[in-house]
Amino acid sequence: MKQSYGLIGEKLGHSISPLIHQLIFEYCNLDGDYQLYELDRHQIGEFLKNTKLKGFNITIPYKIEITQYLDFIAEEAKAIGAVNTVNIVDNVFYGYNTDYYGIDITFKRHNINLKDASAIILGSGGASAAVFQYLKDSGCTDITIVVRDKSKVVNSMYKNLNLLTYNQLSAVEKKDLLINCTPVGMSPNIDQSPVSCDFVKGFSFIFDLIYNPMKTKLLSFAEQCGIKHCNGLLMLIGQAVHAQAIWNNILVSDDLLEKLYNELSKRGI
Repeated sequence: MKQSYGLIGEKLGHSISPLIHQLIFEYCNLDGDYQLYELDRHQIGEFLKNTKLKGFNITIPYKIEITQYLDFIAEEAKAIGAVNTVNIVDNVFYGYNTDYYGIDITFKRHNINLKDASAIILGSGGASAAVFQYLKDSGCTDITIVVRDKSKVVNSMYKNLNLLTYNQLSAVEKKDLLINCTPVGMSPNIDQSPVSCDFVKGFSFIFDLIYNPMKTKLLSFAEQCGIKHCNGLLMLIGQAVHAQAIWNNILVSDDLLEKLYNELSKRGI
């Protein structure tokens, strides 16, 4: 029996999640379909009440907000304060955070040593929270969150943390890792970057969670400066495979991850 899944978010026109999940269905011999559901904030409750999905993912800007609708939240998602994957069993909604695993796969693939490193995270939403938790768990000792408005930061995990606004970036002295968790630079606004080329100089690794385009303006700055960098494609694949593992109990193998990454890279996505 075919099972239905999907992605809910605010603006999903450029999402490649349906393609990734369709490939997973094919590679793992699963009978399923995956659709996009663009929702305004006030539509979330009604959507969940009436959904026939077996499970779904959540993206910008609802990863934190979705938690209020769930019956159960896994420990890793509680620690992060955000959920990106929901499994529905007998009308009970279970929340998880598989972004964490996608982040782990990305840093390991690029052989980044995080112990005692400093990090600048741009943005304070659900993806930022997963990155922050992963960096903290991996021994990163100096983490700064950069936001547009400190009064709008809602995640309690940032309460005792060093928060900067973008006009305070000149105060940044340590430059090991720079991670962009904002949508700035995402298609169609590909000429934008959350920070200037001058600010990029001096970092040892830059990770932009955006995957469309594959090379954002921020990553172009990194390339110009000779800085090791990557986009968010591998993270997207990693979180998708772990979501399917929750929904369908499939094995998350290196072979499957590599197969998906090679296929999507070949398509220029």
